[in-house]
Amino acid sequence: MKQPVYLLILFLVFSSFAALKISDVQAAPVFTPPISEKVAIQRADAILDSMSLDEKLLMIKGYDRFYLKGYEKYG
Repeated sequence: MKQPVYLLILFLVFSSFAALKISDVQAAPVFTPPISEKVAIQRADAILDSMSLDEKLLMIKGYDRFYLKGYEKYG
């Protein structure tokens, strides 16, 4: 007789924790990008147009074990 009571209490405890977790997920803020996709593509195209061929190749293959070099002039 004691076993069903313990199972019921255990079920209630776990279901209450699950309800808390679900409410946390629903309360999470939605990510909004700082700029629109169109503006980001335009900026990327402008940077690619101003880069030299050597700089573009270094971005593809990296300079040491695929580490990428940062370019301050492009932001």
